[in-house]
Amino acid sequence: MEKYISSDKVIGIVYSLLTSINIPIYVRTKPTKAADDEYIVINTLAINADVLQSCRVNVNYHCKDLYIDDMGYVPDMANLDSNTNTIINLLKRYTGSGTHTYTIDFIGQETFSEENINEHFSNVKFKFNYINK
Repeated sequence: MEKYISSDKVIGIVYSLLTSINIPIYVRTKPTKAADDEYIVINTLAINADVLQSCRVNVNYHCKDLYIDDMGYVPDMANLDSNTNTIINLLKRYTGSGTHTYTIDFIGQETFSEENINEHFSNVKFKFNYINK
């Protein structure tokens, strides 16, 4: 009999794999009162109900922009690059085994600006596959 998992379970697995990063991690959204200079938000798209369950996982690394005289706010490219690479390296081609057989594959990355709050974030996209047993 298959044991289907929810997108909540997928987020929990990804969360547990990222805990070695010393950055606050939030599920789905950042709390409105949080004032972190950098943080991660994990969310998913819908997961299917096939024997091979699959869904897209977004790991968004956010960091405050730097203020530079005569230039204003600019992206903190060093932090964006470093922490994006850390996230990719922790999750890409990850294979879980035992009672949970799954794979995580890196599929892309893009950086976005949030000018109204002087932040940029790196949207790192993964495909999560779970094999029902």
